[in-house]
Amino acid sequence: GYGYGYGNPGRSAPREYTQTGAGSGIILSEDGVYYVCDWTLASFGNPLADVAQTYIMFWVINKSYADAELYLDLYCSEAGVDKEKVYEWLPIIAAAMSVRRPEEEKKILLECVNSLDFKNHMKKYYND
Repeated sequence: GYGYGYGNPGRSAPREYTQTGAGSGIILSEDGVYYVCDWTLASFGNPLADVAQTYIMFWVINKSYADAELYLDLYCSEAGVDKEKVYEWLPIIAAAMSVRRPEEEKKILLECVNSLDFKNHMKKYYND
């Protein structure tokens, strides 16, 4: 993971085990049931940070805003979480992710981090 699981922007929250490395290659589906089966990067932290990382992976790495929003809608619906709580994590996670991304993605992530409106700034680059 990126070592961000223990923080929390502006409030306390329960810490839980998080995967911190979810990608499309580790989610299995059989009869419409999905499972995450790779916990080699597991840590203990705020699950919303993990959700923000996966959201950014869908949006920036897979270049699909629609998939990122679909993922977030499904997660928030199932977990009973307000999407705005996940959006608060985006600049923090993007900054952490930028360290290990190719130069072009790093530049975009850091530009978004430094903007006043991360999510809308990112739409300049990836809005399918």
